[in-house]
Amino acid sequence: MMNKPLSTSRLFLIGGGLLVLLMAQLSFSQAASESQSVEDYNWIHGAVDCLDNTGPELDVYRHDDSTYIVRQNKCQTYEAPFIYVLIGDSKVLVLDTGALASTEDRSFYELLNAHIDASQLEGKSWLILHTHGHGDHTKGDDSFLNREGVQLVSADANAIHDYFQFKDWPNNNQVVSLGEREITVIPTPGHQEEALSFYDPHTRWLMTGDTFYPGAIYVKHWQAYRASIERLARFSQSHSVEALMGAHIEMITRAGEFYPIGTLFQPEERPLPLSVENLNVVNTTLRNTPQPQELVFDQLVIKPMNGLQKSLSNLVRFFNN
Repeated sequence: MMNKPLSTSRLFLIGGGLLVLLMAQLSFSQAASESQSVEDYNWIHGAVDCLDNTGPELDVYRHDDSTYIVRQNKCQTYEAPFIYVLIGDSKVLVLDTGALASTEDRSFYELLNAHIDASQLEGKSWLILHTHGHGDHTKGDDSFLNREGVQLVSADANAIHDYFQFKDWPNNNQVVSLGEREITVIPTPGHQEEALSFYDPHTRWLMTGDTFYPGAIYVKHWQAYRASIERLARFSQSHSVEALMGAHIEMITRAGEFYPIGTLFQPEERPLPLSVENLNVVNTTLRNTPQPQELVFDQLVIKPMNGLQKSLSNLVRFFNN
């Protein structure tokens, strides 16, 4: 017997049902994100074969109505950096713009808008800052350029000092107001000369970029790095810090082991947050390590840059500045 064609009304009902299911799935995904702590959140961590990867470009963790963490798809960039979006009463702060440049069909600015509750963005300006100037944290800058209501502070030395007006770099902090949400900006050079960390009293997160994260941290300037870790440790003693939130995950759940650069699949990666206790252990060790050497901890590894790595870093910095 021949199948009868579906009537327009039945097609409408089926289509409507699929839409309801899709919306329910989206709502469930968002609710699941909010119900999980960032410590327990299972990030999309690549694929065995990235040709079969069907994951979204952005993995978005919604901590609350005004706080988001975004991770870029590891199959699109092995760096898979984390980007923080903090929303105040008057401004939306974006910390770093990731490792992917805009194309005709990709705009990081538009992707962010699609993932954030529109009611939280209405009537607010955007401020784009960076933890440091390496390409995997700045490639998305172009999507914010020449947009009304958006201020982008480049990650080069001149732009940073012009905007923040540090009086005694790197020994004094500055504050950025988002409207009833004030973010403390802490100079933390070492991994890179203009590196910054950011403290948010709302979440009690200390966002440290590539200065302190669960991975292999490459240090360009050893003495500056030691001083920066000491600075973060002192700050954590005088402020309520719940977690240190870096820009990558590279460590495996087994103590002291990490995925090598270029890895596209990390099924055993450890959680993103590090603790003040982790910071204090590293700080104590660095106090007793005046000369550069590799230091292996359970949650991270500190690796001094070699000559070639420093030369490449200097070249990139020269063109950025």
